[in-house]
Amino acid sequence: MIRVLLSLCVLFAAAAPASASFQDLSTQIADSGVSWVMRPQPSGEAVEFHATFPVAADATEVTLRIPYWKPGSYSFSQFEKSINELKVVNDSGDALSVVQPDPRSWVVNATGASELLVTYVLESNNSAFTSRTPAVHLHGPSTFLYTDDTLLLPHSLLIDLPEGWSFSSGHTADTEWDNLFHSINYDEFVDCPMAFGELEEYEFTSYDTKFEVVFFGKMPSEKEFSRESWLGHIQRIVEAGHELMGGFPFDRYVFLYMIGGTRGGWGLEHLNSTTIAFNDYFLRNNDLDGFGSITSHEFFHLWNVKRIRPKQLGPFDYATDVHTRDLWWLEGVTSYYQDILLQRSGLRAHQENWFWNMQIDNLRNLRYSNGYGVLSPETTSWDIWDPKSKLRVSYYDQGQAAGLMLDILIRNHTKNERSLDDVVRFLDRWVSYPNPGYEPGDIERAIFSVTGWNPKPFFDRYIHSHEEFPFAEVLPLAGVDFFDFPAGGPRFGFTVDDELKLTKVDLELGALMIDDVLLKIGDTTITRKEDIRTALTHVSAGDEIIVRVGRTGSSQAKDIALTVGKRKRSILQARPMPHPNDLQKEIRDGLLAAD
Repeated sequence: MIRVLLSLCVLFAAAAPASASFQDLSTQIADSGVSWVMRPQPSGEAVEFHATFPVAADATEVTLRIPYWKPGSYSFSQFEKSINELKVVNDSGDALSVVQPDPRSWVVNATGASELLVTYVLESNNSAFTSRTPAVHLHGPSTFLYTDDTLLLPHSLLIDLPEGWSFSSGHTADTEWDNLFHSINYDEFVDCPMAFGELEEYEFTSYDTKFEVVFFGKMPSEKEFSRESWLGHIQRIVEAGHELMGGFPFDRYVFLYMIGGTRGGWGLEHLNSTTIAFNDYFLRNNDLDGFGSITSHEFFHLWNVKRIRPKQLGPFDYATDVHTRDLWWLEGVTSYYQDILLQRSGLRAHQENWFWNMQIDNLRNLRYSNGYGVLSPETTSWDIWDPKSKLRVSYYDQGQAAGLMLDILIRNHTKNERSLDDVVRFLDRWVSYPNPGYEPGDIERAIFSVTGWNPKPFFDRYIHSHEEFPFAEVLPLAGVDFFDFPAGGPRFGFTVDDELKLTKVDLELGALMIDDVLLKIGDTTITRKEDIRTALTHVSAGDEIIVRVGRTGSSQAKDIALTVGKRKRSILQARPMPHPNDLQKEIRDGLLAAD
């Protein structure tokens, strides 16, 4: 039984009196590598930074930089616009000249200096209610400067908080100093987002691993949004991830939930933490499905993207756009496993056919996209930095569909002895973070090595090229009927319940009556609802057919002539087969349940 610990507490004491100077505080940090002191202003609208950068013995110039982008968000940003009052002095306290050749770079005359002391003020946003203690969130790449020579050096961070404030992040805490944290290099340093100010902090333990859950911003009341209930949701998600991957690759994990007026919600993945922003309106109205989906998605990213990654995504080049053809795998297959974790955790058990409905919703999204069947997943992955046409299709949606297809095809080929789960676990061990990521073609090679199934024909048609995914061919292999009723196709104009009683009848079918029991449509005998869909495949709009029904008060069946109608809009459906064969059932059950 996993024990959940609920507490509202301040995890960290203040590091030093507010009157202490940056110089005084920096002396408390080890002198190797790059050291930082961060002091938020009590208003929550700005943060002061003091950094000490070592300088090579023969260096005459040092270029300070702010990243052009943040990993996980594949677009250019203008982080430099939030940096003000940047100043640099040498180790003797002499002011040094600074030239800015471009918006994101500051060239410092470092002749004779052994280290640079850099100060600046960063604008920040207070996400808390106006009358409350501020709550601030910062992403590392938009916050911390770097030099090309110090990317691989250790980084230390000392937090000097206003009285009564709390701090939370995935940084590794010093064993002796309060509010002092260490990272092995710049990549790890900026990989940890930070929240500070008025925080609600909780924790639970799962598989002997600590999980911290932090809420901040415009929080609903406990009555509107139960913290205890939500912690139970998170615990079930992380444990489904543990069952899937076979363990946790960290000692602690931090969920930072920023609640407020954001549009819907978003998240960003990190090695041992995540930031998730969500609209407070949805929480106040108990609309939590999206909250759970984002949480599941970002949590699975700790494996897929942060550890299973191509070489381009670590170590990072923060100065330019970093392209990969694999975002369909990194984001889209993560979307597939987002649904897998929610399904296997039991959190969606109350929603009938939830998992299959989600996959059909994804196919609808693809079909509504004008680039579906035109742009390949590799193309949409590569072009995200600079789209080259007005055609659009999401690599999230493409990758989710590809993940489902690959999982079923692998299971079918191996008689359900292997699955996409095995491939993901293998990739996690093979890449073995922090080693460099995988090379082009390695995903295909991994699938073949683990399963014995050659995925090349699938990749050639649906990943390297742009053919539409074969839902109609693949879903039945998993014991799932796939129904694709296009606009303009036939429709009968009535609905039935599970006992085949008519519950709704179009006005033009007046000879049929509510509570009639459907017996036969044309030549198709109706014994279950699925038979109605089968009958649709034998007719066309405008056909004259005979429908046989049983009617209350009549001992004889009635044959009624009607004209098959025309469907105004397309309908996609996926329904578990009531009588799958043994292999179909094994594949379906294995996919939906933990191995």
